[in-house]
Amino acid sequence: MSWLNVNMIKLSTIGAFTCFFPYCLTITSYSYLEQKFTKGKNLPMEATTIKAMTWTTLQLVKTWDGNNYYALVGSDQNSDPYVGDTLITESLPILCIKKDNLPKPDFVVSHLTGGGAARATWSGGYIGLTSPVQGITLTSRDIANSICRETFGEGFRMAEFHDGEGPSAAWDFWGKLLNPNLTLTDRFWVAISDQAANPWSHLL
Repeated sequence: MSWLNVNMIKLSTIGAFTCFFPYCLTITSYSYLEQKFTKGKNLPMEATTIKAMTWTTLQLVKTWDGNNYYALVGSDQNSDPYVGDTLITESLPILCIKKDNLPKPDFVVSHLTGGGAARATWSGGYIGLTSPVQGITLTSRDIANSICRETFGEGFRMAEFHDGEGPSAAWDFWGKLLNPNLTLTDRFWVAISDQAANPWSHLL
């Protein structure tokens, strides 16, 4: 996990947070949450070899008053948006999003890659994680969306690879965390609309 360098005057360091008015950045890395991975039983042989794409948390930011938390979620060196990177027999949370035209924080600065993708863009939405879900059970995007709605309410759906701002947004995006106490695990399921790297891509 990398950490955001905010170009502001450093005021103080408080415990596990380095603070730059009006933001505080976590300076301790998140540990893996204990998860019990349930291997599929009586699954078709090919299902035990199918992989789907996962993302991770790249940066975390909280406001000076501690009332607002933001995260940059996206691809890392382990992510594979083309053929997937994690067996769908494993259980991971789903990254959910509700686009709500939230104002973009000052610290969000996007950039273009050499290939023309816009990275680190603002999604304008709330993001959160469900409880771990075995990938094999996500047989369609609708099912994943329904889990998000059941967890967080109407308007939420499974987050997608291109959910950042603008037509060229890809690979990652910023969002506002629903709950200050929400901990993002190291890996979670994310959909991708133009590649066969979803849990359901080879189960249809």
